[in-house]
Amino acid sequence: MLYSILAAYHMTMIGYQFISGFAWALPTAFLQNLRACRFEKGDVLYDKADAYNDWAHAVQHIRFSLQVVSSNTTNRRAPSSGDSAELIPSDEEDDSVFATNWRAPVILLLTEYPIMRSTQVDTTGGRLYSLLQLGTTGNPQQVLSLDASEPRMPTKEFRRLG
Repeated sequence: MLYSILAAYHMTMIGYQFISGFAWALPTAFLQNLRACRFEKGDVLYDKADAYNDWAHAVQHIRFSLQVVSSNTTNRRAPSSGDSAELIPSDEEDDSVFATNWRAPVILLLTEYPIMRSTQVDTTGGRLYSLLQLGTTGNPQQVLSLDASEPRMPTKEFRRLG
């Protein structure tokens, strides 16, 4: 059974439920991956919930989207010496999986709207998680850049999303 300090606090729009406590609009369908700081090739995330509405309307209101092009994040724990990686049950939070994914390289396609300018960004799972959680007043590349300071990993209690 999962415990959550954010349980039952979801934003609903046009039939979608979103995870609260994050600056970006993250559908609850993304919850399991977020618990493990796991991002997969093909994931597309938007900064505003409007993006999950009528696209012709939404494109006038959203500022950024991210598409994962490549990711080394995993649902397996890092192996110990002489140990093979074991699959972690999807409902069990595991610090080693989260920490491994926090440091894992991720390549994104960052698109800026409405000008539709896309840029490839090399980052880490932790920088991406931090951007989704905290947002930014400027360009997301400031947070995602490998030259930016390493973000602080959230506490285990905060990661128990509901």
